[in-house]
Amino acid sequence: MLPVYQDAYGQAMLDHLLGDVGDVSVERDDGYLEGDVGMDVYFSSANDWSAHTRKAMKLVQGRVLDIGCGLGGWRDAMRRHCPDAVYTGVDASPELCRRYGWRQGTVSGFRSRSSFDLVVCRSVLQYLPADEVRRGVENLACLCRGAAYIELVSREDWERNCDRTATDGAIYRRSAAWYRRTVGRCFTNCGGGVFLPKDSDVVLYELEKL
Repeated sequence: MLPVYQDAYGQAMLDHLLGDVGDVSVERDDGYLEGDVGMDVYFSSANDWSAHTRKAMKLVQGRVLDIGCGLGGWRDAMRRHCPDAVYTGVDASPELCRRYGWRQGTVSGFRSRSSFDLVVCRSVLQYLPADEVRRGVENLACLCRGAAYIELVSREDWERNCDRTATDGAIYRRSAAWYRRTVGRCFTNCGGGVFLPKDSDVVLYELEKL
């Protein structure tokens, strides 16, 4: 077992990539414990993403920020579908940043001198304590000058929508209503995981808002 100060998440990713197909156990600061969490869920290809996500990839352009980028699946898909976009990957794992060249940071702590046309935050917020989610959403809005793509697993998703054999259950299972309120303080929900910052100058008709 690694000491607590080492990058267990990044090490597990690297071990899996090198062929050591093992499991990890997750223990959160609130006492939640889950064992035998498989790593395959983090290695799905873009072909396994939802249809609306794959369709949205073809429309990406400009400067793209991917917070919690992990292995960089969005970067690889963008190289194929939107090669003119400029990609910046950010992850909290020192090991992944060293190996793949990402900038190290968190959803609530990352700062940039310039904003981004698209901010991606995919499967990140459900792993964070509530206060950090709130700070993270505020930071995403500050970084975003265009649109944000926010994907997460709510309690209702876990109970009714997820394939539990392919979805990590070591998350904070908060209600969808909680996430709508929290994200809605800073963003307007346009559907399909797409959000516009509250201060956006894009005009939306009423039925384009959720």
